[in-house]
Amino acid sequence: MRKLCDASSPAEARRIVDGLLVDGIEAQIRGDDAASVWVIEHGDLERARTSVQTRADQNPTELAKGAAARRREQERELEDHAQRRMDLGARWRGVQSSPGPVTLALIAGSVIIALMGLLADADADPMWSLTIDRWDTIVPLQAIRDGEVWRLVTPMFLHFGLFHLVFNMMWLWQLGPQVESNHGSLYFIVLVLVAEIAGNLAQYFVSGPAFGGMSGVVYALFGFVWMRAQYDRRHRYALSDTNAALIMVWFVLCATGFVGPIANLGHAGGLVIGLLFGLPPYIRQVRAVGFGNEVEEGSWADVQMKGWRWVRLRVLRPYLPLWFLLLAGIVVGVDLLG
Repeated sequence: MRKLCDASSPAEARRIVDGLLVDGIEAQIRGDDAASVWVIEHGDLERARTSVQTRADQNPTELAKGAAARRREQERELEDHAQRRMDLGARWRGVQSSPGPVTLALIAGSVIIALMGLLADADADPMWSLTIDRWDTIVPLQAIRDGEVWRLVTPMFLHFGLFHLVFNMMWLWQLGPQVESNHGSLYFIVLVLVAEIAGNLAQYFVSGPAFGGMSGVVYALFGFVWMRAQYDRRHRYALSDTNAALIMVWFVLCATGFVGPIANLGHAGGLVIGLLFGLPPYIRQVRAVGFGNEVEEGSWADVQMKGWRWVRLRVLRPYLPLWFLLLAGIVVGVDLLG
């Protein structure tokens, strides 16, 4: 939003706004005196100046009639747009309610392993063959060196308690189908494998083999889906701000240690991999409009917004993926130092 002019009175400001609206230029009246005219799109500024000069002597009544007709046309366009958004939302819900084969396999594998762990004897517990390494080994990754390469990824099927299992499966059910439907099962598999191997190796060399769970994969899916939902207009991704906040609050809470021993490096490794996989559309946006695209210099926000709102629009939102990466780095650092 860019300032066009200061009118001599509120009535004159209204006449100018009506004239601009007739010419298809969105504008608003701002200011304590209700006489400052601001153009919504800064690219329309020069055209707005020409419009004001052209319509300087036009009858205010005729302009008001024309503006009213233009507003009715805009209302119809908004109704059509709202309907298209509803249709798009229905398609998103359809994607989310139809998990693909890889998503179903990951969920089924986790549930089956959990049931096997409950039914098996302690000596025959399947977890001993699914951890990244044998617990009594002396040589690092000895089991993998011996050919048991599946251990690089099978810790994701191990869950310690019902809450751990349900929490991860809930997020996998919500996020997995979006990746699988938009980018295909093969891409989904690659993302899962890279995130799981990276997170597992990092966690192993810090804390040993006593860890498991799908959380690293979940945070990889979150990072990827969040990036795509924010910056990718070529595919259909959806993630609410509430869900994003919830999963990141849990990420920080786990890092504090208040909820018990957690494989934080697995979480952080998954998040980093997901963000990196989702980076291309963000890079395209930065190349097109730069980092500070939330607030245009000289705009209403730049002139009027102060304090936290300005910080949020100017500092936080444009760089949010980088803040996520920094947060993951802090968690890694704290875990290493701890």
